[in-house]
Amino acid sequence: MPIPMARKERRHEIIFSFSGLKSHTRRIVRQEMSISEKADIAASFQRAAFQHVVEKAKLAVEQAKKELEICSLAVCGGVASNSLLMDMLKEFSHEKGLQLYSPSQHLCSDNAAMIGWAAIERLQRGKHTSVPPMVSLKPLPKWSLEDTDYIMNAHG
Repeated sequence: MPIPMARKERRHEIIFSFSGLKSHTRRIVRQEMSISEKADIAASFQRAAFQHVVEKAKLAVEQAKKELEICSLAVCGGVASNSLLMDMLKEFSHEKGLQLYSPSQHLCSDNAAMIGWAAIERLQRGKHTSVPPMVSLKPLPKWSLEDTDYIMNAHG
């Protein structure tokens, strides 16, 4: 499986993109194959995606260390319940001399339910933004983590 954003000119950006990996996988799974082959492809996809996440975490830590004293890495949410990702992050943390923090696995769940509940609470209190109806919202499939202007300006 190809590692996402491995091209030299994009390798040093802290941006996530899985489109090439998804397209590559989609082409492969259209072929006829056994359950075992499908399981191998799924495992390869997962490993490549997580390798991408770990590489971007490395970049973020390296960049942060230029200005801050970094001694730990925290991982939470649904991804923290994946043992392969946590093993990869433990290895990375150990290499960099970082303490890895994560809640117990039973406390690591998808954040979507929490975000949805927070939205209900806000709406019930009459707090909402001036965002037009959902049909007119534009998704941002490539949204830089550094770009907070969109949230602050468009969504108050």
